[in-house]
Amino acid sequence: MSVLGDEITNDPTGKGYAAFLPDQPGRVVELLNDQTETMRKRTIVTVLKIMDVLGVTMYESVMNKLDAIAPSRVIVRDFLSRLRMDSGDMGSPTTIGMIDVIGSIAAPNGFTAEEVAALKAISMQPASRAEVLGLPYVTEEDLRNR
Repeated sequence: MSVLGDEITNDPTGKGYAAFLPDQPGRVVELLNDQTETMRKRTIVTVLKIMDVLGVTMYESVMNKLDAIAPSRVIVRDFLSRLRMDSGDMGSPTTIGMIDVIGSIAAPNGFTAEEVAALKAISMQPASRAEVLGLPYVTEEDLRNR
């Protein structure tokens, strides 16, 4: 079965596709394409965007810890350079991996779980159910061909 067929049949998020399929397939398409979910997306950010998301206090805490650890950890230096490029991609798998490594650093300047989660959350963006399923967009024809 296709990803779309499985979604329609099982309706894992309880959107109620079955009730609309017989005479309102356009409503099913809307349910699939409306941005009702969140997912990690490639997210190009600036330092100011990061500060806005984390808040000034957490931003300062995170950046101070990164600066303190950077001289001895190449991954932290690389992560900092990405943050300071003003075009860093916070949603790339490489960046998320860097955040995981940085979060596991047990040092006097170690990161809190809240700080790690906040850094990862920067890449969480609104998404449609179709996008979550790996489909760019769903049409009524897609429903017929599922």
